[in-house]
Amino acid sequence: MTRNDDGAVTELVTDLATDQALDEALAEFGRVLVTGPSVVAVRTALAAATERHGDDLAVVHDATPAELGALPEQGLIGVRPAVLDAVLGPVPDLPFVLVDTLPDDGCAVPEAVRDVVQVVTDRHRLAVGTALDETGLAALTERADTLDQAVEAGLVHRTTRDGQPHLAPDDAVIDLAEGPAGWPITTAFARRLRDAHAMSELVIPGRVAVARGDAGVGAVLLGWLDPDEVPVETAWAVATAAEQHGHDEAAARWHRSVAARGDAEDARASRRAAGLAELRCGRRRAAHDLLAGIDGADRATQDVLARLTLAEAESEDGRIEARRRFELAADGDDELAVSAALALATMARQDADDEAAVRWLRFAATTTTDRERATRARIVVIPVLARLGRTAEAQAAADDLDDHLVDSDPRTWREALVLARAALARATGDLALTRIVLDGAAADLRGAAWSAASVELDVERGLVDDVLDAGRPEWVHLRVVRSDRPEQSRALDPQRRLREARQVALHTRDAQWAAVPTPRRADESALASAAVPVPSPR
Repeated sequence: MTRNDDGAVTELVTDLATDQALDEALAEFGRVLVTGPSVVAVRTALAAATERHGDDLAVVHDATPAELGALPEQGLIGVRPAVLDAVLGPVPDLPFVLVDTLPDDGCAVPEAVRDVVQVVTDRHRLAVGTALDETGLAALTERADTLDQAVEAGLVHRTTRDGQPHLAPDDAVIDLAEGPAGWPITTAFARRLRDAHAMSELVIPGRVAVARGDAGVGAVLLGWLDPDEVPVETAWAVATAAEQHGHDEAAARWHRSVAARGDAEDARASRRAAGLAELRCGRRRAAHDLLAGIDGADRATQDVLARLTLAEAESEDGRIEARRRFELAADGDDELAVSAALALATMARQDADDEAAVRWLRFAATTTTDRERATRARIVVIPVLARLGRTAEAQAAADDLDDHLVDSDPRTWREALVLARAALARATGDLALTRIVLDGAAADLRGAAWSAASVELDVERGLVDDVLDAGRPEWVHLRVVRSDRPEQSRALDPQRRLREARQVALHTRDAQWAAVPTPRRADESALASAAVPVPSPR
């Protein structure tokens, strides 16, 4: 027996037999809740108690939410765990005895009556408070004509509730539904139930669904209510379910409610989730305001905020804030840090801060476990080193990468390395060497793969122009990659690529952004970083 500091018993769990535990609780408290996973086992325990104490003992079997709201002063009240949780909370102030017998799946439901039995049972499992008559049954299933067969088989009983005709499942069917051979309550059934009832009648069923672990069903039943009308724990479950099912509008609304009412940890997680939901809805300013208001935001949130700020930056102050948040996100040794480092490298290149660009590119290359990311960073650093005049380092980086690549690597990686070598040669002012490098890879650098690599890897337009102006007719086909001729190669227009990439980034679920900031010059492309999933709250 467990007692609180104030002496109230909130749980009674004992090694004694169930009947002895019930007798002790009755003698001490007079009124006891009896619960457990098996409705049949709880009813059996209550029946045995009635035999021992006589008919004067008040007993309630499988209590409804309404009955839990008007409990007798003394007696035993049988109640299913989810109903108890939804009405009185996970730890009620009343003493209760747990009958831990598991449900028995010995009952069988014939296929001919399965639909009607499931509907009656699932409605009961959700503790809908109103009576279910044959008209109500017909609104929930097209197989209501099999009701008489289900009643004759003893699977459904005709009874009354509040003086009205009512259809109730047999206890054995309830146990079957909850056992290993049972069936889940579906969101399709929840939608039919929602359409057949007033919203006020669905508050308790929605809370019961959440208590059962059927958060998706709870989200359907509670989704259009005012989130502030339900307990914060239920609101959190509904918000999470809405998020998981892709209902971003509802997720944002319910997470905002939890953020306003929950404790510090719940509020922080819900504020972040609401911000991401707003972002997926396309409301970037609302997303930014929610995320920026999180005290002690984690690195993943800082990364999202940085990208939001950068997308909306209209002044240097915005870029400064984005850079600061990216640096916070990059303070680690995981792929999130790599993603932030690549974004910082791009910003540094835009700001002509090649020293910082080299630092962040090398950090990304040595930190990531993704071979493609590492290779891209190692390729891009070569022309950046060349611009700094550190040609020996650039040459060593190119040679080292050449040894790193293997035959099974994508062809575009080696093509990109060739272009980086050409950019390195051009940075030294040696046009002849530039042409030799390109001539040596002429067979590999023709076609769309060359074009894509040239735009992606920041090879200057002048590289192609100089080769063409030197009178090399065999390279005429390369004019399609010139970024000032988008009408010849619309797909390679960097500004168009940037706009499309941003649109994709802003609609990517769970803030899996692609870092595609504004190019440094109109003729340069941005460095795109692979998307990194943002961990889900809780």
